[in-house]
Amino acid sequence: MKLFLCAVVALASLSAFAQKSMVTLSGYETGTSTDRSLDLASGSGSNPHVYATNIALNYAYSVTDAVQVGAKYKNFREETSGSASAQSSKTLGLQVIYNFAGKLTDTDYAAVHYDTKTMTQSNDKTNTWTAEYGHRFSLGNLWGMNFNYSPSASLAFAKTSPAASGSDDSSTTSFTLNFVKFDVLF
Repeated sequence: MKLFLCAVVALASLSAFAQKSMVTLSGYETGTSTDRSLDLASGSGSNPHVYATNIALNYAYSVTDAVQVGAKYKNFREETSGSASAQSSKTLGLQVIYNFAGKLTDTDYAAVHYDTKTMTQSNDKTNTWTAEYGHRFSLGNLWGMNFNYSPSASLAFAKTSPAASGSDDSSTTSFTLNFVKFDVLF
């Protein structure tokens, strides 16, 4: 956890608020911490006692005003007292974003995302390719950061490969309208 926080601080200090770095905030509509794009949470509940930790970061860096490259990292773990197994997963991803207006705000953009998610206890792996198209609307600057409302539409192709021998792969296709999505440039 400390190493992760050091990496986040290092990424933020690289840009020194030059608005070349971007963090995406989404997933609030699902209500589950495993779907969020930015989260540092740890908590517990009672009856039965549940302990969950979630780390999620979706970061992009502007190579030019038209092209951004980024990475995604998610690590989720949930344990329930009295249960022999814990739920946990790790997601790693890469993304390339093209801004049509040649600027980072008030522009249409297209993105390609590749994510690989591994369920730790079963070693099942899901690989997902996503094509996204959206528009960033600048909401203004605050503390040297530019906040953008960024609704988008996504088409995702996922393939799950179970680790158990004899199990067949399964493929899914999904179309998503992302109305609750914000990008923060710093």
